Amino acid sequence: MVDDKTIYIEGIYENCKIKKGKGNTNADIMMIYEGPEFKSSRRLEQIAKEAKISASFYATPLKKGFSKDTSEIDVMNCIKAEIATVSPKVVWLIGNFPMKVLKLGIPITESYGLYFPLFLDDFFAFPVPTAKMITKMPMIVKKEFYKRMRLFSKEYKSGVKFDSNRRADQKFMKKFNEKHEFKFDKMLSGPKTYYMMFSNTAESHIFILPTEQAKKFFEKKVPFGLKFTQEEVKQMDPKMIEHVAMVMKETGGELIDVDLNAIRRHLDV
Repeated sequence: MVDDKTIYIEGIYENCKIKKGKGNTNADIMMIYEGPEFKSSRRLEQIAKEAKISASFYATPLKKGFSKDTSEIDVMNCIKAEIATVSPKVVWLIGNFPMKVLKLGIPITESYGLYFPLFLDDFFAFPVPTAKMITKMPMIVKKEFYKRMRLFSKEYKSGVKFDSNRRADQKFMKKFNEKHEFKFDKMLSGPKTYYMMFSNTAESHIFILPTEQAKKFFEKKVPFGLKFTQEEVKQMDPKMIEHVAMVMKETGGELIDVDLNAIRRHLDV
């Protein structure tokens, strides 16, 4: 018997060749992969078994055969609707392709087994390499990956209370600071400082930089977030403020009602 969730998901992808995923539509863990075929299922089942992850799974491809005139926004809305319908505790992103589609920025080689904030408060994506990627991993990298999977298992069993120290975006910024000698500083008191406002998705974090040079460096080196100079904040026009507000509202960010004065208060300018 076809359940209501399956019928709804088939309706979301009515005009696609692939209209649904495979598995339990009430699953705790949803796996999103490139598709159309799921070539990593056996390896992932083995990983879950070795990490002692006992959970129900639902796996769905991103390449479902959308028509050529389907916009990127419409594709994203369909993906969000499918995730919301299944309502998993966490989403596993299999390989680099889902990372690119969801615009998370950091390649999976730097973020596997860590967490990304995704769409809502306390809802996370968890990047997992494909079977082919795991096979090619150096042994030291493979050991680290399995270690992270075991940590995930413990956190999952405890009620998915994920350790914030294992968030990929935060870990990335910590390494970035160490490598490039930048410092988080609300006052922007030097050329190598920045202020960061966290949103619920990596793509809509907001960075405020002291100079145009620092902004360009961040745009080149930090693959997520919106970047502004301190001067741009001072001169920000109403349309830009409205755009920032819209982004933060859509992603449930910290600054729900963004206005120029709110940003200035954060910077004390």
